[in-house]
Amino acid sequence: MSELQGKHDALQASLFELQDKHASLNAKWCELQSKHEALQEKYDVTFIHNQKLTVDLSKCTEANMFYENHEKEFKSVIETLKKDKTELTKMVSRKQTDINFLS
Repeated sequence: MSELQGKHDALQASLFELQDKHASLNAKWCELQSKHEALQEKYDVTFIHNQKLTVDLSKCTEANMFYENHEKEFKSVIETLKKDKTELTKMVSRKQTDINFLS
C-alpha cells in the first residue's frame, strides 16, 4: 500500500499545483479582462470623438469650398468698399474745410 499511497500523494501534490496554476491564471485573466474593459471604454470614447471630428471636418471643408468659390466676389466687394471709404474721407475732408472756411 505504500506504493499506492506514494502515487496518491504525488497525484494530490500535482493536483494542488494545478489548482495553484489555475488560481494564478484566473487572477491574470481577471486582470486582463479589467484592462480590456478600460481599453474598450477608451476606444468607444475615441471612436465617438473621431466621428464628431469627421463631421466637423466635413462642415469646414464645405464652408472652405464656399469661400474659395466666392473669393473673387469678396475681394471685389472689399475693393469697392475701400474706394468708397476713400471717397467718403475726401468728401468729409472737403466739407470740414468748407465749414472751417465759413466759420
